[in-house]
Amino acid sequence: MKNFILAALLSLTLFSNAAMAAHGGQHVVVGLNGLVCDYCAQSMKKIFGKEPAVSHVAVDLTAKTMTLDLQPDQDLSDDAIRGGVTDAGYSVTAITRD
Repeated sequence: MKNFILAALLSLTLFSNAAMAAHGGQHVVVGLNGLVCDYCAQSMKKIFGKEPAVSHVAVDLTAKTMTLDLQPDQDLSDDAIRGGVTDAGYSVTAITRD
Protein backbone atom coordinates (compact mmCIF):
# COMPACT_ATOMS: atom_id res chain seq x y z
CA MET A 1 0.00 0.00 0.00
CA LYS A 2 2.84 2.36 0.87
CA ASN A 3 4.42 1.79 -2.56
CA PHE A 4 1.08 2.52 -4.24
CA ILE A 5 0.76 5.81 -2.39
CA LEU A 6 4.33 6.79 -3.26
CA ALA A 7 3.75 5.91 -6.92
CA ALA A 8 0.53 7.94 -6.96
CA LEU A 9 2.24 10.96 -5.41
CA LEU A 10 5.10 10.72 -7.90
CA SER A 11 2.64 10.53 -10.78
CA LEU A 12 0.74 13.56 -9.52
CA THR A 13 3.97 15.51 -9.11
CA LEU A 14 5.12 14.65 -12.62
CA PHE A 15 1.69 15.47 -14.05
CA SER A 16 1.60 18.76 -12.13
CA ASN A 17 5.06 19.77 -13.38
CA ALA A 18 4.15 18.85 -16.96
CA ALA A 19 0.92 20.81 -16.72
CA MET A 20 2.77 23.85 -15.41
CA ALA A 21 5.33 23.60 -18.21
CA ALA A 22 2.51 23.46 -20.75
CA HIS A 23 0.70 26.25 -18.91
CA GLY A 24 3.80 28.43 -19.09
CA GLY A 25 3.78 29.56 -15.46
CA GLN A 26 6.74 29.59 -13.13
CA HIS A 27 7.05 27.07 -10.30
CA VAL A 28 8.45 28.48 -7.02
CA VAL A 29 9.33 26.30 -4.02
CA VAL A 30 9.74 28.13 -0.72
CA GLY A 31 11.41 26.48 2.27
CA LEU A 32 9.67 27.56 5.47
CA ASN A 33 10.60 27.52 9.13
CA GLY A 34 7.97 27.53 11.87
CA LEU A 35 5.17 25.56 10.22
CA VAL A 36 3.80 23.05 12.73
CA CYS A 37 0.13 22.46 11.98
CA ASP A 38 -2.60 22.56 9.38
CA TYR A 39 -3.63 26.02 10.59
CA CYS A 40 -0.15 27.25 9.62
CA ALA A 41 -0.51 25.69 6.18
CA GLN A 42 -3.97 27.18 5.69
CA SER A 43 -2.73 30.65 6.61
CA MET A 44 0.02 30.42 3.96
CA LYS A 45 -2.52 29.25 1.37
CA LYS A 46 -4.85 32.12 2.27
CA ILE A 47 -2.13 34.78 2.12
CA PHE A 48 -0.56 33.70 -1.15
CA GLY A 49 -3.83 32.59 -2.74
CA LYS A 50 -4.87 36.26 -2.80
CA GLU A 51 -1.83 37.24 -4.91
CA PRO A 52 -2.91 37.91 -8.51
CA ALA A 53 0.32 36.36 -9.85
CA VAL A 54 -0.32 33.05 -8.04
CA SER A 55 -2.49 30.40 -9.72
CA HIS A 56 -2.06 27.66 -7.09
CA VAL A 57 -0.58 27.26 -3.59
CA ALA A 58 0.40 23.95 -1.98
CA VAL A 59 1.96 23.52 1.47
CA ASP A 60 3.79 20.39 2.61
CA LEU A 61 4.08 20.36 6.41
CA THR A 62 6.40 17.36 6.43
CA ALA A 63 8.88 18.91 4.01
CA LYS A 64 8.22 22.40 5.40
CA THR A 65 7.78 23.81 1.92
CA MET A 66 5.26 25.89 0.05
CA THR A 67 4.91 25.59 -3.71
CA LEU A 68 3.61 28.55 -5.65
CA ASP A 69 2.50 28.10 -9.25
CA LEU A 70 2.53 31.46 -10.98
CA GLN A 71 0.34 32.70 -13.81
CA PRO A 72 2.01 32.82 -17.23
CA ASP A 73 3.95 36.05 -17.74
CA GLN A 74 3.59 36.88 -14.02
CA ASP A 75 6.23 37.08 -11.33
CA LEU A 76 6.33 37.36 -7.57
CA SER A 77 9.61 38.70 -6.25
CA ASP A 78 11.63 36.95 -3.58
CA ASP A 79 11.19 40.05 -1.41
CA ALA A 80 7.38 39.85 -1.75
CA ILE A 81 7.45 36.16 -0.84
CA ARG A 82 9.69 36.77 2.18
CA GLY A 83 7.49 39.68 3.25
CA GLY A 84 4.31 37.62 3.15
CA VAL A 85 5.90 34.75 5.05
CA THR A 86 7.51 37.04 7.64
CA ASP A 87 4.29 39.02 8.17
CA ALA A 88 2.55 35.71 8.92
CA GLY A 89 5.13 34.92 11.62
CA TYR A 90 7.29 32.38 9.79
CA SER A 91 10.69 32.56 8.13
CA VAL A 92 12.00 31.60 4.71
CA THR A 93 14.88 29.11 4.54
CA ALA A 94 15.17 28.96 0.72
CA ILE A 95 13.49 30.01 -2.50
CA THR A 96 14.02 28.03 -5.70
CA ARG A 97 12.47 28.62 -9.11
CA ASP A 98 12.12 26.51 -12.22
